[in-house]
Amino acid sequence: MVIATKTCNDLVNEVIDQGLCTLCGACTDICPYLTHYKGKTALLDRCSERGAECY
Repeated sequence: MVIATKTCNDLVNEVIDQGLCTLCGACTDICPYLTHYKGKTALLDRCSERGAECY
């Protein structure tokens, strides 16, 4: 079985941009590129790290 590797970009596209983020803080606690700002999760810079633990 092959498991797809997700990136921060996938998290942004599939969760944040789709309005599915619940502001639980799991990704922002782990990732230096994500933060909460004015009631939303904001991406400070694009991360290209494959297999990042944020997603």
